Amino acid sequence: MPVRIVQVVPNISRGDAVSNNCLAIEGILKEAGYDAEIRSLILPDNKDLKKLVRPLSGLRRLKADDIMLYHMATALQTDLTRWGGRIIFQYHNITPPEFFQPYDHAVAEACRAGLSEMKSLRNTPEACWADSEFNKKDLTDAGYICPIHTVPILVPFEDYEQPADRQIIETCRDDHVNFLFVGRIVPNKAQEDVIRAFAWYQKNINGKCRLFLIGNTSLNVYRNRLQEYIELLDIRNVIMPGHIRFSEILAYYQAADVFLSMSRHEGFCVPLLEAMFFGIPIVARNTSAIPYTLGDAGLLLEDNNPAVAALAADRVLHDRKLKEEIIRRQDARLADFSHEKVKERILKELKDFE
Repeated sequence: MPVRIVQVVPNISRGDAVSNNCLAIEGILKEAGYDAEIRSLILPDNKDLKKLVRPLSGLRRLKADDIMLYHMATALQTDLTRWGGRIIFQYHNITPPEFFQPYDHAVAEACRAGLSEMKSLRNTPEACWADSEFNKKDLTDAGYICPIHTVPILVPFEDYEQPADRQIIETCRDDHVNFLFVGRIVPNKAQEDVIRAFAWYQKNINGKCRLFLIGNTSLNVYRNRLQEYIELLDIRNVIMPGHIRFSEILAYYQAADVFLSMSRHEGFCVPLLEAMFFGIPIVARNTSAIPYTLGDAGLLLEDNNPAVAALAADRVLHDRKLKEEIIRRQDARLADFSHEKVKERILKELKDFE
């Protein structure tokens, strides 16, 4: 009988990195012959996902050699040991509540509960997978003493080869420089610092430019503050389209000239890999997991000085040799996260664990 592996998530949806990773792992587990399934505390609304995901409440007791792979990104508030089996955590990071406190107390409390639970469960798993070295440090700082291995997120790069929205590409490919940042519109991503750097660029270097801030938000207070900030700075061409189709996201990537991240807290940052995939030079602030994901690729900034960020982006755009070197290093780094390499890593970790 093949080993049974049950992936457990608090919730699951199309589009977010943790869910995409979970679904991608499900595919390789079944391909490798495991008896695999996904269980979620909250069932998805999506009809297709409902066919793949079953309620955690209906999980039958696991056998001694069965494996539970728990994706930790928020509080589950359920005793995982009640189902038996062997437990692995894949830790995707939990955002510090301080980022959300000024905007939404409920979200801040959810983050606080997640971090508290993460610390309280330090003796539960037999092993942990951390998306990045940054996340690994989070676990060791919280007192985890089990083996902790760095296992990157499994990104389905074939999805990015789908047709992109032609109208967006045709509209945006002109004589303007297109800045891009992709990520939820939330405080830890620091979109205000991207806007500030873009404003400096627009006013002091090149007025013909656009900024695409692509990401969903339920945090309207923060989004409204960003809009007020844009008006205060008196800048134009800042596009925040909110929830959009995947073909439109692909189009913004294809239209971009430079990817600018000023994020203050990331557990991995999949959009960095997406920018590498589309051959966009990356300028990013050196915080949290960003240097671990970039490796020796991209151009790292040591602070959030808007002039430095704007000038760095301008140099990348106009220094041909530097741009070519950055793209070359990004291509090499992207190979480390190829589907086959991460797949082999996951299967090896499971084999060693068995």
